[in-house]
Amino acid sequence: MSFLDEVGIPSEEIPVRDSKTPDLLLARDTPDATLMELKTKKDNPLAIKEIDEELDQGGVVSRSQPTSKWNRLDGIIGHAVDQMKHLDPERSVFRTIWIHCVGLDADLSEMRLKATLYGTQKLFCERRPNIVTCHYFWNSSFFRFRDDLDGVIISRGDQAQLNLNDHSPKFRSFISSRLAAGFGEAIYYPQQFMDDEDFMYHDSSMLRSSEDEIIGELRAKYGMELIQTINLGRHSGMMRIHEYCE
Repeated sequence: MSFLDEVGIPSEEIPVRDSKTPDLLLARDTPDATLMELKTKKDNPLAIKEIDEELDQGGVVSRSQPTSKWNRLDGIIGHAVDQMKHLDPERSVFRTIWIHCVGLDADLSEMRLKATLYGTQKLFCERRPNIVTCHYFWNSSFFRFRDDLDGVIISRGDQAQLNLNDHSPKFRSFISSRLAAGFGEAIYYPQQFMDDEDFMYHDSSMLRSSEDEIIGELRAKYGMELIQTINLGRHSGMMRIHEYCE
């Protein structure tokens, strides 16, 4: 609410009811009125406990973690959408979610949230100089909730970015809203990169159930024979350093 006040957007807390409701209403009674649900993505406490126990034993703790979309995050987004639909069944205002990532894996949560929103996949493609990010390669939260969700803000530390749903019927009006203006250049949506060789855009309306079919559609769209998926992950090692003072 402090950030919203700084960028000139009035906000108010929505009273708690017996049924679940979103947290905030922005710019009430204006064309920019927006519902906002607030979420925090934290580390799994059991996983952190296991890491601490391993570090206490000395040596290096190795970790290999995926950076791809995560169905659990899609479920969290779906729950937030249901809360906003319950309060605003007529779809009379914009709908957004703000997810703040904290903890040891906050940066990984940020990556996986964006992959979940946009169903991204890394590709190796002929005639492209770098690894390509394909938006909407897989089923995605933004496509799944295309009629019900306009944007998701992902923040970590003191940095935040507004991710827009370019499948939403309100996309054009939302991108011109006061909330979008408040984020300045910290706005992301796939259509920004339509002419960028480091990105592709899979615009089929069908369910993404077959990798071979998706690759075939991309080959036909972009006129290239060689397109291959590459599954990247994050690999890290940690050790505990003890300082001794005399």
